[in-house]
Order: sequence, then structure tokens, then C-alpha cells
Amino acid sequence: MAAHTVLSARNRERQRVQDARDSKRARVQTAAGHHLSLLMNCADYGSKLLEGTTPEEKKTLVQCNAWVSYWAHQHAAGLISEEHLRTQLADFLDGPSGMDYWEWAREAWAKAPVEHYFQIVRRVGDEAAHERGLRVAA
Repeated sequence: MAAHTVLSARNRERQRVQDARDSKRARVQTAAGHHLSLLMNCADYGSKLLEGTTPEEKKTLVQCNAWVSYWAHQHAAGLISEEHLRTQLADFLDGPSGMDYWEWAREAWAKAPVEHYFQIVRRVGDEAAHERGLRVAA
């Protein structure tokens, strides 16, 4: 009987942990969806970073930003490890859109407060960019 009680308690704890992970995953996916919607619907709204870009460049930069932000949120929520984040950013930077995006947006990521989760993305992204020979600002 005692063994059954212990197993039941372990199962409840496992289920609680899984429910917490599922909840985080749902929140991240919802936030990412809202973020992408806002960016796609309001791409012309006051972003000085997008000044001087063509509509096609703007669309590509907004979509790249949505992906990088999504990975940042996943990492901040504990859904992916720093190593997985590194892999995602490295794969992303292997393409021309990723390289263009990182050169365009890197300074904005660097302006986040020191303890902000964006700084982890900036650091990992800079490391991946450096490995690929991209210029990384100081």
C-alpha cells in the first residue's frame, strides 16, 4: 500500500511538471503568434530600424525578427536549452536572410538591459556570427 502511495505521488508530481511545461509552451506559442501578427500588421508603425528598406526587405526582416524572438521566448521560458538556442541561431545565420537580419538588428538586441533575456540571444548570436566570419560590433 505504501509503495502504491509513493508511486501515485510521483505520478502526480510528474503530471504537475508536464502540465507546467505544456502551459509555458502554450504561452510562448500564443505570445509568438501575437508578436508576429502585430509585426506583420504594423510593419510601417514607427520603427526607425525599418526606414530605408523596401517592402520585400521589410517583410523578410520582420519574419526573421519573429523567429529570433520566438526562440528567445522559448529559451526564457525554459523550453529550449542554450545549446538548442545556439543550434537554431547557427542554422539561421547560415542563410543570407539570417546574416542580413543579424547585421541589421544586432545593435537593437544589444540595447536590452543587462539582465534581460535578449542579452543571452545577443551573446549566442554573436558567437555564431563570429564563427561564420560576420562582423560583430563591440
